[in-house]
Amino acid sequence: MATVRVRSPAELGREIRERRKAAGLTADQLASLAGVSRRLLLELEQGKRPNVGLAHVLRILELLGVDVVLSPRGLPGTAGA
Repeated sequence: MATVRVRSPAELGREIRERRKAAGLTADQLASLAGVSRRLLLELEQGKRPNVGLAHVLRILELLGVDVVLSPRGLPGTAGA
């Protein structure tokens, strides 16, 4: 899959769901592997859980084979933006 820019919890959730389905995993399976509840995972996928813990998100992404890469782009209103 291609690199995707994520700018909101809803976008992140959509990507997690798409990648989970592409991996052939059910929500129950991924939740169990990640050590989170099915409800948390489904709410994350639906963008209804914007304050989920970062450790949970990173674990889910790791299980889906997704790396988190920080790409500097400059701050709004500065010369590097």
